[in-house]
Parts: sequence; structure tokens; C-alpha cells
Amino acid sequence: MPYAIFYDGNFAIHGTDQIGRLGTPASSGCVRLHPENAAVLYAMVEQAGKSNFAVRVID
Repeated sequence: MPYAIFYDGNFAIHGTDQIGRLGTPASSGCVRLHPENAAVLYAMVEQAGKSNFAVRVID
């Protein structure tokens, strides 16, 4: 899981190498991103600090 940002226990926002499957269900809680977008988000969170980062999941 490249560029993993964990939230709510074992769930994460992370990059995937299965780009063709983006937008389809693949897990029970992770959020998959294109690797380039995951790298940008990861860098932003690292720069701002994880304590300044919140995940809000809307079903």
C-alpha cells in the first residue's frame, strides 16, 4: 500500500497499482487513489502534520 495514511484503526487512504479498478468496491474500508494523487496527498499530510488531518467518511 504505497503512501498509506491510516485512519480509524486499520483503514487507510493509499495508492493502488490496480488503476483500472478505481471506482469499484475492493475492500471494507480503505480508500484507494491513483498513485500520483496518493503521493500528493501523503506529502500534504506529512507537511501539515497528521494531527492536523481528519478523515470524514460519508456513506
